[in-house]
Amino acid sequence: MHSGSWVVDPARVQFSDGQTPKNLQLMVELTITQDRFTYRSTNTSSPDRPPAVQTFSAPVDGTPVPITGQAGANQVSVKRLSANEYVILRLNGDDAVLGEFWTFQPDGRQVVRRGIARKPDGKSRYYDEWFERR
Repeated sequence: MHSGSWVVDPARVQFSDGQTPKNLQLMVELTITQDRFTYRSTNTSSPDRPPAVQTFSAPVDGTPVPITGQAGANQVSVKRLSANEYVILRLNGDDAVLGEFWTFQPDGRQVVRRGIARKPDGKSRYYDEWFERR
């Protein structure tokens, strides 16, 4: 039901520090089954750099699994809270460096991702991002 391609709506993105990326272009591809959450994002916001790609696949029971290529994180945990809600933690050891709540809207056309992430300078920021089904 929630699997597919999702594109961020830049007009509905907010960061608590006010530093919303200019020209934000982010696509997320999800494959969600009864037992697994598979994620691939492609960020093409910076035309002078190659696309930034992040991927992971994890069981939806909250079990942390190893990940690579994630700045500051070496594990990810996904927990299904309900049929339309998930919580995702990216961890460095046992320290959460990012926490997200994903809520799929009843119409099946939108998902909101709300989270808190620690930036490289050690400060955290909150974000609120709306995605539209592609």
